[in-house]
Amino acid sequence: MEKKLFLKNIEEMFESLEKGRAILATVDDETGPTGMTIAWGFFGNMWNEYTFICAVRPNRYTYRGIKTTGKFTVNFFDENHSQALAYFGTVSGYDENKFEKGYITAEKENDGFTAAIKEARMVIECEVVTANQIEPFILKNEYTQQHYKNDNGFHTMIYGKVINIAVR
Repeated sequence: MEKKLFLKNIEEMFESLEKGRAILATVDDETGPTGMTIAWGFFGNMWNEYTFICAVRPNRYTYRGIKTTGKFTVNFFDENHSQALAYFGTVSGYDENKFEKGYITAEKENDGFTAAIKEARMVIECEVVTANQIEPFILKNEYTQQHYKNDNGFHTMIYGKVINIAVR
């Protein structure tokens, strides 16, 4: 992974993430590519490796793919893809293959789909290193009330070692 390229673009990646212009994607063994819009995550240095930590609820279809493959991508978009970002943030992969709608395209390789999205401005590929569950008894009550009040679907924090970055 090109560390200088990663650091040079981290501000833009963070801004896209903060504005909800990022899609966490992976591949499901049965249905192919899947993903979901995200606005939370961490860029950092963990175990002396550049790392992205994503928050995914275990009931999400994308979680299933990440758990199976051990890999994911974070795809960063500009403001021109708001329709795809809204769709990927509201429709469940359990209900339909989101990529079949045609808003965005999963890239293909010789052996099938990757988790990279063709229209993304930047893509980081990550390999899962570890994960841990948010513990509700430790979480501040205000966060529980704001983010988990309806379903108590506490996120799993998935640590991904950044293995590649592509800037287009």
